[in-house]
Amino acid sequence: AARTGTARERVRVLPNAIEPPARALRAASTTGPLRLGFLGRLVREKGADLWMRAYPEGLPRGVVLELAGEGRLEPALARWAARTLSRATRHGLVRDLDAWFEQIDALVVPSRREGFGLAAAEALVRGRALLCADLPALRELAGPQAP
Repeated sequence: AARTGTARERVRVLPNAIEPPARALRAASTTGPLRLGFLGRLVREKGADLWMRAYPEGLPRGVVLELAGEGRLEPALARWAARTLSRATRHGLVRDLDAWFEQIDALVVPSRREGFGLAAAEALVRGRALLCADLPALRELAGPQAP
């Protein structure tokens, strides 16, 4: 307000809006494999490369990864999944977020930098668990229960 000369009482901060799901989603699974999701640009800044670093020999038994997004790291992630026989499915750009979120139990947000955390907010509004990097924007979204 001070930079623009706008009276402080005329300024309102509006959080980013998230559309609630169009229908009730199935509950996260308590049986079968743990289905982790990654939603975002497949680039270093979003931490897409950390799957390959954390699991160079492949995902642990009982873990399935659902990758949604496009980006520079897509070919490397595809080679890693093929080489390690990891149960990782690439979805590309997702248009129906409700359907995609129904496939996962938790969203992993390993970002190195995050200004807001739109994917994290999308997961929370749909009742999905959130495993995220310790960044101010993500702590603010996750609330006081975040470490």
